Amino acid sequence: MDRLTIFVGPNGAGKRNIIDALAFARDCLADSIELAFKNRGGIQSVRTSSNGHPAKIGIGIDFVLPDGREANYAFTLSTRGHDSFEVAHEKCRISSPDPFRPFLFERKGDQIIHEIRNIHPKLQKDRLLLFAASGTEDFRPAYDFLTNMHFYSIMPRSLRELQEPDAGKYLKPDGSNAASILHKL
Repeated sequence: MDRLTIFVGPNGAGKRNIIDALAFARDCLADSIELAFKNRGGIQSVRTSSNGHPAKIGIGIDFVLPDGREANYAFTLSTRGHDSFEVAHEKCRISSPDPFRPFLFERKGDQIIHEIRNIHPKLQKDRLLLFAASGTEDFRPAYDFLTNMHFYSIMPRSLRELQEPDAGKYLKPDGSNAASILHKL
């Protein structure tokens, strides 16, 4: 069974910000950084929702893989102007049976600091390296974990409205196909 995490707290406590940051990281990996920005109204919209209109946007995630290994993935994007960005830093570390030799890669701008074993990908300023690293057994579990996160913000109004039937395979983020999901169950 998949694990489920639920955030509960008072309004204004930051629950939505945490979810948005995780969803942004997932979208950057699963689709592209450009599309992740576009789906949120563009770089300026993302920068405006942060305090002080930062020139850099960074996300770091510590997690435990299904096999029990600890992992850390982080990246920083530098924004340039209204619609330009580049990957300024990216690092992934996954524990291994040998505690002195974790699976690790790191990039700073257009330089690889710690290389990925057995592959030599061409760095692109607008793409995250974990996608290329997912072609290895070492980093695939981290990529799969991060890109398979699902986020829901159930809207009671959506549940009350008449719903078009669908396959009921996945719950929509707002819960608007709950009837199809319940029917399938």
